[in-house]
Amino acid sequence: MPKYLLLIALSLIAAIQLSAMESVETKLTTDDLLDMDLEQLLDIEANDVYGATKTEQKSIDAPSSVSIVSAEDIRRLGYKTVGDAVASQSGFYTYYDRSYQYLGVRGFGRPGDYNTRILLMIDGQRINDNIYDTASVGTDFPLDMALIDHIEVIRGPGSALYGTNAFFAVINVITKDVADGRHGQITGEVGSFDMHKESFGYSKTFGNDMRMMVHASRYYSGGQDLYYKAFDTPESNNGIAENMDKEQYKNIFIKLAAKNVVFEVIMNKREKSNPTAAWEMLFNDPHAKMIDEHQTYRLKYAKDITKKWQLDAQVAYNRYDYYGSYPYDEVEEVVVYKDDTPGRWIDGNVDLKYQASIGNQWLFGAYYYKNLKQKLKYFNDDEIINEVEEKSDLYALYAQNIYDYSEKLSFTTGIRYDHYETFGDIVNPRFAAIWHMDELSVLKLLYGQAFRAPNIYERLYNDGEDTQKGNPNLNAEKIKTYELVLEHYTMQQAYMSATLFYYKIDNLITQVEDPEDELLLYRNIDKVESKGLEMNYRKRFKNGLRAGVNYTFAYSIDARTDTWMTNSPKHVANLYAAMPLADERFSVGATLQYNAKRKSPRGEMIDDFVVTNVTATGTDIVAKGLDMDISIYNLFDSRYASVVGEEHIQREIEQDGINGMIRLRYRF
Repeated sequence: MPKYLLLIALSLIAAIQLSAMESVETKLTTDDLLDMDLEQLLDIEANDVYGATKTEQKSIDAPSSVSIVSAEDIRRLGYKTVGDAVASQSGFYTYYDRSYQYLGVRGFGRPGDYNTRILLMIDGQRINDNIYDTASVGTDFPLDMALIDHIEVIRGPGSALYGTNAFFAVINVITKDVADGRHGQITGEVGSFDMHKESFGYSKTFGNDMRMMVHASRYYSGGQDLYYKAFDTPESNNGIAENMDKEQYKNIFIKLAAKNVVFEVIMNKREKSNPTAAWEMLFNDPHAKMIDEHQTYRLKYAKDITKKWQLDAQVAYNRYDYYGSYPYDEVEEVVVYKDDTPGRWIDGNVDLKYQASIGNQWLFGAYYYKNLKQKLKYFNDDEIINEVEEKSDLYALYAQNIYDYSEKLSFTTGIRYDHYETFGDIVNPRFAAIWHMDELSVLKLLYGQAFRAPNIYERLYNDGEDTQKGNPNLNAEKIKTYELVLEHYTMQQAYMSATLFYYKIDNLITQVEDPEDELLLYRNIDKVESKGLEMNYRKRFKNGLRAGVNYTFAYSIDARTDTWMTNSPKHVANLYAAMPLADERFSVGATLQYNAKRKSPRGEMIDDFVVTNVTATGTDIVAKGLDMDISIYNLFDSRYASVVGEEHIQREIEQDGINGMIRLRYRF
């Protein structure tokens, strides 16, 4: 589909040229800035970001390439999941195997992995579980999308601040704060595939500076009857998976806040049927399903100790449970094998921030993570086939300095030391030089190292040595990333950026077959190299139209064999626009996403695709407080597929055709 790629490239070039011409015509000086009112300044300033340095700063000053997805974007562009919202930003793409949604980053999206190389946080609290290290960005994300104020998408390695999993990126989801007064809302949704969702939210502020928010939601989708040619035999229902795409979940969120203290409760339980018969399961059997349950109880305290010292501390108790059910046909009898993997852990950190002088800021931190329970149990109704359990802990120390060498040049340096009981010590540094070429243009030179610790599933999972065994001698995989980032803002409320990146991965954990016994296991064998370019342009017009385009080129290779990586589209692009109508009470938004061809694990080529989504929103449509949103996804009914791992017989998994959703919300 080269014509779509050409269209996107030409649009991007034209937008950048237009912005450049506007910038020349209206060169912005310091005197111009001083003459502008606050509203104009806010229009051209970069967004605030916290997760890049654990300090509030403008994204243009952050030692990373950062994007912000706002609550307005989520609503007006109809993003259904965190994964959808993040994949609208340069450098990212999604894939879905009818069980979970995954994120690829800068040409790396290995099928069969579990989003382990992205750190997912909610309000700065780590959410990746302690069994599989999964970043849950699909419908298994433990919060309702309506609770999101904005999403910080922080590209590049973040282990110098956050440790493991902050490998390719850090995604920090910031929840909405409690507005003054008393507010409630009831929301109902209906959509394709027998989908319905209900939610209720209530918040209140009290006179003694207490704030409270409670939100609960439940979701159900009957899914579709899906046809898979690989199973088209009379014994397998002619390849039709009937009533096997069902999904349901429930979420609860509670936030209690006072002057210096915030307490949050996050609870989520999701159940999804498996229609693809992965891992050679019995096809079209209703026993094939998985259940994920997340719980987090978090307490945060922040206080200015003196004019120069600030204390931030938090502690959380976390729970994750995975229950999998896998039917197999054995000697004319269906035997259901099961996974039961409970995880319990506490983690917490203490950060001391010191303002040594104007333009010289320090951060000193300590982090502790204790695995109270990590258990892998594989069994059926007759026997326990394998059961392992361990407890472990880790601690880390880190430091960071942000130093303004001059008005135009600043440096950010950081380093973190982690100690693991399971494999030992590791140190990760980072460095950023940021040159403000003028008031609205910046050039960033970035370097960072990151790691991902092997998880208990990779080290110890064993299905009775039927197909897989563990490898307790795994070491951490490591990455080095180099980036050159150019960002520019204009007086015409436009932003553009270009990023050159190169990364190299060593000791990549890969599942291979042991030639001695033909069992699968994980080993540190692969090396990956990637280089690429990211380009962004967005603009807010005087009539309220907000539009943007981004493009990513990435060429990722297996450095051992010098071959192109699987599930690694060389070209990914996004177009979006949202137009307000009737004094912004109504809006129409559209997104277009393009993914180039990809290679499957078996070496087959998966076609490129373009998907278009359209969303219309209305606020106070009939009466005050009544809102309506209507979304149509895959508007032109494009046929496209996702790359999947070798645990599937299918070479690819076809994605949804045209479908829609209607949402009604009443605010009181």
